[in-house]
Amino acid sequence: MTFTSSRRAVLTAPLAVATLLTLPRTAFAASAKVGVQMPGAYRTQLGAFEVTTLLDGELRRTIDERFITNVPMYTVRKALESELLPTEFYDNHYNFTAINTGNELILVDVGTGGRFDPSIDQGSVNMEAAGINPADVDMIIHTHFHLDHVGGLTDADGQALYPNAQVFFPELDYQFITDTAARAGMNPFLTRMADHAVRALAAYEDRLELYGDGKAFVPGISAIASPGHTPGHMCVHVESEGEELIVLGDSIGFPELFLANPGWHMSFDGEPTLAVETRKRLLDRIVADGVRIIGYHFTFPGIGRVSRADGRYRFHPEKWRAQFG
Repeated sequence: MTFTSSRRAVLTAPLAVATLLTLPRTAFAASAKVGVQMPGAYRTQLGAFEVTTLLDGELRRTIDERFITNVPMYTVRKALESELLPTEFYDNHYNFTAINTGNELILVDVGTGGRFDPSIDQGSVNMEAAGINPADVDMIIHTHFHLDHVGGLTDADGQALYPNAQVFFPELDYQFITDTAARAGMNPFLTRMADHAVRALAAYEDRLELYGDGKAFVPGISAIASPGHTPGHMCVHVESEGEELIVLGDSIGFPELFLANPGWHMSFDGEPTLAVETRKRLLDRIVADGVRIIGYHFTFPGIGRVSRADGRYRFHPEKWRAQFG
């Protein structure tokens, strides 16, 4: 096959190209930026139970000599560098947990309700995105009294946000926040958290139950004493069809630091030495039993497993699964 072209076609082709290049460009409509993050809710299966982690938000905190109190600051910064993390600050996540057993809908902690810091106020939005209605919640289990865990119990007027939920609260923490002598020794920050917890619990006075170590809330869900962060801090053990999970509350936080270095003292722990003993005991159990964990202050969704090598622990986040079940 042969191709021929006239002298005129060859001469006029460049003119045609030039004409196309000078034509007005088609205007494309710009898509508006959304400007907000996607809903923070992650759902997984534990035996016959459905477990959902709910992000309440994140707060950037400064890392200085007050954060870790028993090792030099350069050691802390070196540990952060080894994890490819910033050395001047960390973004602290706040994750609470919903457990649907098929018979009960249970929350472990309820987030801040926007009272701890304005940047942490997404709990109710993410609950809605996850299809969880506060009126459907049957039970709330609190791990401890701190504001970032109990702030979401009530609205701005102090009215209960969960009209049908029975509330379980650690007995030793309740004694601590209502004891005159204990309150006399609190700093202003701790006093504020204790005051709010007392007011919030008052809204549930007719359906409040104090609990201790080993409390069985429903079949498969029970309490594990984990003191140190607060006097009565509790973890929640969940088991269904041979699968296990421990909701840690604040017994272990910032896994990049406190799993690799469980003996470090964190400034937010009320009794640091006791908190270290609890942390090591829990980590030994978690590794030995191969259970999954959820960390309240782990990077969302905060669920995974723990391994141990050369005396150091490491958190392995669970792979995000698009398919549920």
